[in-house]
Amino acid sequence: MSETTQPLLVREMVADQMRTATATIDQRVTHSALIVLTVISIAFAAAQTVVLHDYLPAESLNTWITWTLPIAVQVLIMAAELILLGAAVTRSTPVLATAGAVMTLGYGAEITAHISQHKAGEPLLLAVAMVLLSLMCGGAWTLLMLSLQAGIDDADKIVLDGRAKDAEAAPLVELEGRYAELQTAHAELAGDFDRRGLEIQQRSEELEALREENQRLRSAAADTGSDVDVEDDDVTGGRAGRPPKHSDAELLEAGIGVFREIGPPRSFARFKEAMKAAGLTGSDVRLKATFDRIAANPLATAGD
Repeated sequence: MSETTQPLLVREMVADQMRTATATIDQRVTHSALIVLTVISIAFAAAQTVVLHDYLPAESLNTWITWTLPIAVQVLIMAAELILLGAAVTRSTPVLATAGAVMTLGYGAEITAHISQHKAGEPLLLAVAMVLLSLMCGGAWTLLMLSLQAGIDDADKIVLDGRAKDAEAAPLVELEGRYAELQTAHAELAGDFDRRGLEIQQRSEELEALREENQRLRSAAADTGSDVDVEDDDVTGGRAGRPPKHSDAELLEAGIGVFREIGPPRSFARFKEAMKAAGLTGSDVRLKATFDRIAANPLATAGD
């Protein structure tokens, strides 16, 4: 089914441009948000590492332990945040749940450490700031993940709606294709019918001309009395005791029926034998002329 392209209205052009601009803005905003959030998370992870390092007792633990534990917590949290974004695309519920649990445990450990350290005499402002930053950072990553999911849902919905429309239109498209095929077949049959009709008309005219000639020969034979040619041999090839001769018109009229009765493959020999069996006499020359005249007319073989 062909579609005709029509000019767009101004409001349709504006709507199309707005859709393009909105998609571009959303894409750039998402990329920018991911970059900014990654940079902030790295800076916050560095600050958290230093603060948590100070919380750990250096007297009872080795220095590398006081640095390794905070760094491990921050690395696990950032890995869970990145995995959370990937799971938003793949829609894997187990991965989403696991990444969310790791993030929750990591931020929970940070918040617990800040609250415990505040109770041990750490300034309230530092504890509150670190707790709020942890909550805000985790919430920002969750918000970005939900934004990606919403965008994917919208894109999938557009595709599914398009497929549903195509599925609904498929029977109509098939019917239109079938209708076009039937129209083509009808046109071909109509053309063939016209050609056959013209051919039948032409053959009918030839047959009518043959009958008129037969009638003319009959009339001529009646007027001249030359329906018997005494000089010709009869069908049997002898002169003694032969039956009366037939005129050319009689041979032609009877020969048409004989010609059709013998059926294909037709030959002069079979035609001659059939004429002889029917009691029709005439010389080989006259019979051959009759045979050739009948065989040259397409209507004589129309029923084959």
